Amino acid sequence: MGVRSFESKATQFALHLNTVLLGLGFYMLLPLLNPYLYNEKMFTAVLVGYLASAREISSNISMVFGGPLGNIIGCKNTMIMGITTRVMAFVIFAFADDFILFIIGGALIGLGGALFLPASTAYYDAISNDENRARMFSIYNMLDSSGNVIGPTLGSILVSFSNFRVMCLICAGLYVMAIVVSFVCLPNLKNEEAAKAGIVGNIMECAKNKPFVKFLVITSFASFIILQRDLTIPVKLGVIDPTYSVGFMYTLASLIGITLQLPMVKFFKKKFNNYRIFGIASMLYTMGVSLLGFAVNIPMLYIGCIVYAIGHALYMPVKSAQVAEFAGPGKVAGYYGFQGLVGVFIAFLGNTVGGYLYDFASGQTGVLTYTPWFVFLVVGISIVVMFTVLSKKKKKA
Repeated sequence: MGVRSFESKATQFALHLNTVLLGLGFYMLLPLLNPYLYNEKMFTAVLVGYLASAREISSNISMVFGGPLGNIIGCKNTMIMGITTRVMAFVIFAFADDFILFIIGGALIGLGGALFLPASTAYYDAISNDENRARMFSIYNMLDSSGNVIGPTLGSILVSFSNFRVMCLICAGLYVMAIVVSFVCLPNLKNEEAAKAGIVGNIMECAKNKPFVKFLVITSFASFIILQRDLTIPVKLGVIDPTYSVGFMYTLASLIGITLQLPMVKFFKKKFNNYRIFGIASMLYTMGVSLLGFAVNIPMLYIGCIVYAIGHALYMPVKSAQVAEFAGPGKVAGYYGFQGLVGVFIAFLGNTVGGYLYDFASGQTGVLTYTPWFVFLVVGISIVVMFTVLSKKKKKA
């Protein structure tokens, strides 16, 4: 379809609605999944980490192919395929008892995201330009995060009045609504040059873009810290108050994050280059995870979650806009998907190492019980220093 389709207010509204539905369905489930597995199914932190790894690894490996596939067969088609895959995952979670079924569901969640997330990014790039790209990706991130505002609390309410199964099935229903919106309202965004190159050609183009590959390697270090929040919270709640629901905690943190997002991104983009912004965001991530890890009560968990959310609100839209700049017009889906090659290693490392550190700490006494967060604090500080040095080099170049 032509450019006029993306200028249509109806098309843009449908895209925004889709983002909200997908975010709401995902965040109703995700914050409650690890506590459910850890506290109700009685899985160890290592097993919960394996499940998180299965989701992330599946997503990152699949995204390498899912992004270029959107360029070839059309982003509308890959979006519908991805959403349908997640519907299957939600249904599996609703009825699973064995750990292997949760692993399969986690892998399907990752695969589904690998198909529709690059497509969503490509759509938002299509309705933006060089002047407003960071702002449009901030809007995208805000709409996605709006699900994180409502979802955890809504999911907690549904679980308290019914059960985890009903909540999973309602998540599946929201994704079915997104399938209908995508099918009826979205144009099938496609890049003819990328389509002729094929999946391998798309991957090779990304691999040969040395500045882009370097950027992915550098930003992957931040991902190690980013992955720790959702493992840290259930572990700490298991000590502080196993009966406490995380829903409102995630909701409040996300609400503060998305409220600050647009003015924060606008302010920092005027003052600093992207690497300095990544350094500031990494500092906030590190502070947030550290506050969570060293928390001795519920209020400290809230503060850590809020600081983390502010860092996330700054980091994600700037990173997405940077990837779009590397890609150029019409090729964003492929470039976004290529990030998975680096992400697969970090996902496994972050979740698995985190799980082992948590289990090690659970058998210790005194200061050793805080071992994971001492490690994360050192790693986080190193990442902030690295981004600060890179920012100065970029300024001199």
